[in-house]
Amino acid sequence: MRDASNNSDVKTFVNILLFFYKTRRSFFDYLVMFLRGNTTPLDPKSLKNWLVYSAPRSNKEGVFEPPPYFAEMSQALAHIYSQGETALKFRRGAIVELFTRRLVCGHCDENECVNNHCFVEGPQSSEQVDVVVLSDARQEIEGYTCKMNPERLKETDCTNLIKVASLADQNGYKAHVGAVCFRKTREIERKMKKLSEEKSEEYSIDNLSELIKAYGLDNLDELEKGPFSSSEKR
Repeated sequence: MRDASNNSDVKTFVNILLFFYKTRRSFFDYLVMFLRGNTTPLDPKSLKNWLVYSAPRSNKEGVFEPPPYFAEMSQALAHIYSQGETALKFRRGAIVELFTRRLVCGHCDENECVNNHCFVEGPQSSEQVDVVVLSDARQEIEGYTCKMNPERLKETDCTNLIKVASLADQNGYKAHVGAVCFRKTREIERKMKKLSEEKSEEYSIDNLSELIKAYGLDNLDELEKGPFSSSEKR
C-alpha cells in the first residue's frame, strides 16, 4: 500500500478531495460515491460522462459548472482508473489511507504522523498499521485502519489495533485507535459488532466498537480534531 500511497495521481486526487471536504461537501460526497460505486477500470469517455452528468448542479438552470481543479481531478482519476483491477484496488484503498493521514496530520506536530507503521516493544510487536500518530513529547499514540468499505474490515485489523493500544498502555502512553471508512459510522459499528460476535481466539471482546472508534463520513470532523484535542502541542 505504501507504493500506492506515493503514486502521484493518488496524491493529486487526495489533495483535491481534501479541498472539497473543506469547501464544498456536496462535491466531496459525490466523489466518495464515485469511488465506492466504481470498483473496476473505466475508459476515459465513460469516466468523463459519469463525472459531468452525475455531478451536483451548481446553478438554478441545472447546468454543470466545473468546480475548481476539475480538469486536474479528472486527469488523475483517468490515470487511476486506467490501471488493471489489482492496481485499481490498491489505489482506491490508498486514497482512503492518504486522506486519513492528511486529515489526522492537522492535529499533530511535524513528523508525528506516518503511514504503514509497526510498533515493536521487546518481544512484542504489532502488525503494520495504516496511519499512526506517535508523540513522545505528549506520550500519545493514535492508530487507524483504513478501508473504502467496512465490509473489508477483518478481525485481524481490529485485534492489531487493540494490540497497539495495549503496547501503548504498557509504556504509559495514552492511546486511541479507530477504523476509518468511506461509509456511515453505523455501518462500521455494525461490521465490528459482527466481528465481535464471531469471537477472537486471542481476545474475548463483546463489542469491538467500545475499544475501536468508528470514523465514517458523518463524523470525519471528530477525526480531524483529534482524540486528545485538549493536549498542548510543542
